[in-house]
Amino acid sequence: MLRIGMAAEAESLDPPNFRISSDLIRADLIFDGLVDAAADGTIVPALATEWAPVDETTWEFKLREGVTFHDGESLDAAAVETSLERAAAADQGSAYLGVLEDVEVVDDLTVRLHLERPYAAILNNLTVPVAGIQSPAALAEHGDDVSRHPVGTGPFQFVEWQLDTKLVLAANPDYWGGAPALDRVEFIPIPEASTRLSALRTGSLEVIENPSPDEIPGLGSSGLAAVVEPKARPIFLGFNVEEIPDVRVRTAIAMALDKEAIVDAVLEGLGTPATESLVTPEFRGEAAAVGIAYDPDGAKALLEEAGATGLSLRVVLPTERYLRDTAVMEVIQAQLAEVGITLELDIRDSGAWYQALLDRDTELYWLGWGLNSYDPGDLFTRVFATGAVNNMSQLAAPDVDALVGELESAAVGSEERAAIVSELERLVVEEHVAVVPIYHSKNLFAVAADVEGFHTTPGEMLDLSATTVG
Repeated sequence: MLRIGMAAEAESLDPPNFRISSDLIRADLIFDGLVDAAADGTIVPALATEWAPVDETTWEFKLREGVTFHDGESLDAAAVETSLERAAAADQGSAYLGVLEDVEVVDDLTVRLHLERPYAAILNNLTVPVAGIQSPAALAEHGDDVSRHPVGTGPFQFVEWQLDTKLVLAANPDYWGGAPALDRVEFIPIPEASTRLSALRTGSLEVIENPSPDEIPGLGSSGLAAVVEPKARPIFLGFNVEEIPDVRVRTAIAMALDKEAIVDAVLEGLGTPATESLVTPEFRGEAAAVGIAYDPDGAKALLEEAGATGLSLRVVLPTERYLRDTAVMEVIQAQLAEVGITLELDIRDSGAWYQALLDRDTELYWLGWGLNSYDPGDLFTRVFATGAVNNMSQLAAPDVDALVGELESAAVGSEERAAIVSELERLVVEEHVAVVPIYHSKNLFAVAADVEGFHTTPGEMLDLSATTVG
């Protein structure tokens, strides 16, 4: 059994209706999609063994034979049709699959996905857990309550969920990819980093998320080990541009923030200052640097020019959703105070924090956006396009929208797409100043001495395929 201490409780195990990214980490173990992504972003088979475009707006997928859902029902084309069409209509699911017009059942093991228009990133979007295939029987039986009764085809199957206590998954002995070595996985929500580490040291847990950076050097003396691996998630301070409409004020705030000092003082090297990009550097190629330089004197002058001296603002942030959130924000608070801005910290649990962002009940907000699809264009499509569900900044910029439109036909991984992403970064960060990138995060876990083969993916999922305990 593997017990994992997580900073946040899950909100929903219905993938296309997920609430926070921690939901997807759990759901990824329960559900499979048609395709998956390797660590380098290469698209690889999952429930589909082969696929090919039929024309500009149609993709055909051949399904794997002999796969069953955890409830014993067989995977077939009709199940894919039900699941993907439902996902495409969901609020969160539509951000990835809204381009899907319908799914055609060709035969029991063949489906065709018909898109409303050509869409270059469709395969990448199908790798995200929101596109996981769900049991039609479970959907029919549980309806809106299916988030508490998830049934997929993945390596682990749902057993029970005691809210704020534990989520229990058991190995799927009939998994098409081979039964896991672990017989059971439990996710235990523990918001406090010190409490998580104490539980790991006493043997109550085998793995914990986000141990405190200052504890990392001493893990070895306790027989523990840190797992620090690449992660495709920028962490940024966002502006609600309707609440802070003057771009000079937003620019001044960006100029007041010393990102290197934040990372050095709080994260102790377990993150990279986002001084030159919003998109995770590994996804940018040779793109030009993007960002607003640290200049507190310039910030003061710009605030005076805008008539915004003595400004008081509120930022909404979560309790330990990301690494040392409160401590990071306290440094930001102190840096803004140096240029005459008072920052009130509105700290909420993960569910209430994210709901505030969805409700746009913010002036400033704290957010990390994972590139789960391994496509940097996803960040702009889902977070900065006008009217997007996750456009927490309420940015409505025609130049941004026009470039987001161009992404639809630019092949993932192409020089054309990289150039579009680079210009989008410049517009969002430097011209419209919708967000201030603060740092690029890493997957950070600590494991007990008897845990072997525990790994993470750049898309933030847990790779338990070779994990053993004892």
